[in-house]
Amino acid sequence: MQNKVDTLMNWQHNIVFNDCEYEPANENRTYSRMKPGLTDTYDRELREKASIRGNPVPPDCMGVEGEYDPFGLAKRVAKALDEQPQTADINTLTLRQKGNTIVYVGQVSNQQALDAVVATTQQVDGTHAVATDQVNVASS
Repeated sequence: MQNKVDTLMNWQHNIVFNDCEYEPANENRTYSRMKPGLTDTYDRELREKASIRGNPVPPDCMGVEGEYDPFGLAKRVAKALDEQPQTADINTLTLRQKGNTIVYVGQVSNQQALDAVVATTQQVDGTHAVATDQVNVASS
């Protein structure tokens, strides 16, 4: 049996950075980009850290510690997936960030596993959409 410490950050290795898309930060972003995402709730602690650094960082570019990171949403999603027992051991999916959308590619053993991944992803501040059309669900 694997130790929890051994599996921690497993999802960080499943991010495909060379296929992630992002918009560079600029002054032309509108306030609508600062909406929290699918759950309509903010990660207040993380946003406070981000605001200390100066201009607000858009949620899709907000890193794990509130810093500017063009892959921040993907990294925060990976962290959230690692923290959930029902998703931490899934290693057959990769994730990509396309703006404020998280795209999954790969295979899962059953629909419940995919549902858990999607539900966790939707809880991350800044996620506006989750794409799973490139995920195969093994038939039971």
